[in-house]
Amino acid sequence: KEGKAKGNESEIFRRETSKLFDTVLNNTPYKCEANTCKQPGFTEGIPILVTEGPIRERVGGKIALSWQIWFGSCGEQMGIRSYALQFTDMLGSNITVFAMKDDQGKDSAIPKEERKRDGFPADAFVEDKCSKELRGKTGECDNSLSKYKIVTLVFNILNEASFGSYWVRNTHGSSQQVEVRKVTDGMWGEWSDFGQCSRTCLSIVDNIWGAKVRTRQCTPQQNGGNDCQGDGKESIQCAHGPGDDGDVPRLCEGNFGKWSSWGSCTRSCGGGVKRRRRDCREVNCKEDDEGRTGDEDAGFCNSDDCPVPSEYSPWSQWKCTLLCHKPYMKHLTREKRTRKCIPKLPKHEFRNCENMTDLTEESQSPCTSITQFSKMVWVTSARLTGLTQVAMTGKKAWSRHGQEMKSSLPALVTDLDQKKVSRSGSLWTPGE
Repeated sequence: KEGKAKGNESEIFRRETSKLFDTVLNNTPYKCEANTCKQPGFTEGIPILVTEGPIRERVGGKIALSWQIWFGSCGEQMGIRSYALQFTDMLGSNITVFAMKDDQGKDSAIPKEERKRDGFPADAFVEDKCSKELRGKTGECDNSLSKYKIVTLVFNILNEASFGSYWVRNTHGSSQQVEVRKVTDGMWGEWSDFGQCSRTCLSIVDNIWGAKVRTRQCTPQQNGGNDCQGDGKESIQCAHGPGDDGDVPRLCEGNFGKWSSWGSCTRSCGGGVKRRRRDCREVNCKEDDEGRTGDEDAGFCNSDDCPVPSEYSPWSQWKCTLLCHKPYMKHLTREKRTRKCIPKLPKHEFRNCENMTDLTEESQSPCTSITQFSKMVWVTSARLTGLTQVAMTGKKAWSRHGQEMKSSLPALVTDLDQKKVSRSGSLWTPGE
């Protein structure tokens, strides 16, 4: 019915009436908290920024930037509906990327003219609406009720060229700028080369490895992006010198310990060998001051000539010890053989000629061969007591009892080489 409130007008009226009564009763000045109240010049037709900035978004994100332009209902403000969208890129260049010509304040039948210019963001569009639209006609302004318009720049997809500052200007002035900042995550740079290893070799004594380190730099996040994930330093174990293959450890060279005492000699004389050892606690040890690299040493010892045992000469032939002229007495004879000790130098402690006295050997059986006299004669001597028969051979004389007679007996004939016997007293010559 005519005069009846439409839509939510009753609710709006009740709320605003309540504010009015609160202000009157509390004796407190009314304070407008709307964004339009905070920016002077709005009611004068100067565009104001609605979207608070800065806006932080990643590439590929979606955002919308809004401004309001008050045009009221007075004739002098009819021309301020037209505006331009300005853009300052990241390099500082300022350009007009969009222009709107709106003369509907003069004549609602005149269509609006919009034009995108070079530099207008890709995947974006401008939405231009009045504060009041005709009922049932979306996008058409109700000029009789509208007091301002809302300009919105919508980015469906932000790209690299979209970041910068945006603002709206018209014939009455310019709005505040709103900056669209690119959100970037922290980004690691390339790894550096590994530095030198903290240990040039690996000791088998303590088995402690060294380490070498490489680093990388993080480009910090921008505008609320994520920090770099992971470590900026990497360390791996190593044990090698500069220029060596890092995958293969180099084993340390150690120093030899002290020599042990000499071991026993392999020979007591004649030149033997004695040995000694020293420890190398690493796999390899440096050569010593004498240029030796081994862990074992050998030396000569007991180089004096060895004592030589004395030797026996071969045995002589067996020889009967008695001369026999009675064959029936043969069983009483014995054979004997001899040998000599041959001394050697150096003198042996035990086997020497002073101790080797076994030089004669006598058989236990009778002689196998008896030496016979070459010639035999019987002689008698008046000077002897009794009759003594003497056998003579060579230059010796034997009694018939087998006893040797001394050459001092005057009755003996000493010159047997002349094959004769001279008389001296009562001596018999051979053959008589």
